[in-house]
Amino acid sequence: MTHPDLERLKAWFAEYASGFYTGDPEHDRVFRLKQNHTVRVAVVIRRIGRSLGLGLEELRVAETTALLHDVGRFRQYARYRTFRDQTSENHARIGLRLINRNRLLAGFSPAQRANIARAVAFHNTAHPPVLNDSDSRLFLKLLRDADKLDILNIVIGHYTGRARQPEAFNGLALSHGDRCSPQVIASLRESRFVHLEEVRTLTDVKLLYISWVFDLNFPASFREMRKARHIERLSASMPATAEVIECVRMAREHLGRQAGRAV
Repeated sequence: MTHPDLERLKAWFAEYASGFYTGDPEHDRVFRLKQNHTVRVAVVIRRIGRSLGLGLEELRVAETTALLHDVGRFRQYARYRTFRDQTSENHARIGLRLINRNRLLAGFSPAQRANIARAVAFHNTAHPPVLNDSDSRLFLKLLRDADKLDILNIVIGHYTGRARQPEAFNGLALSHGDRCSPQVIASLRESRFVHLEEVRTLTDVKLLYISWVFDLNFPASFREMRKARHIERLSASMPATAEVIECVRMAREHLGRQAGRAV
């Protein structure tokens, strides 16, 4: 893979994404959100990759996974008017079909094509399969970390802005009030990330995002999360109950330990 191959993909993605714009501000806002998210994930994944000492070729592969990971989102929303995979179609599978149909990975080696395809296929799964190939594992972990870090910035802006009391989260109806669901608290106490099905309240939603600290992989990812103060910013708008304080403390302690690890 060469630099022109990557630039060609960037140009293709920009043209593809712009094809969904209609001129209607609200309609275009949704697609612009996904386009900008993709660009930022590509920036983050390069930072994490550099921290691991990856070479230029590996960085290009990593950036390609970021560039293509959400390409299926555009057709998903255009067709179903939702980003919820459970009630529409898995956006990773839509993306893989699009990648294959347009022969977007023609300039890559067979091994690189496999690594990119696996990263796109499993970036959005709660429990990705254990991949035998070490390179595939690396690129999948890089993509999952970079994706999460940018999503955290997006949702924190949402929940600390005007939209503080959404009626739904990812298509799920939310109960009002500051209550925390027992399953959510249990997940954090066990140092594991919260599953979507466990979420019932707005506080649960925020704890879900905080729990992502237990699903990051690289010291640089933890350092990015610490620098952005994701946990502090989310917890500032949550009720100061004993359970919430305990969960936030555990998350911050885990973050501190992992951010200080050597590569």
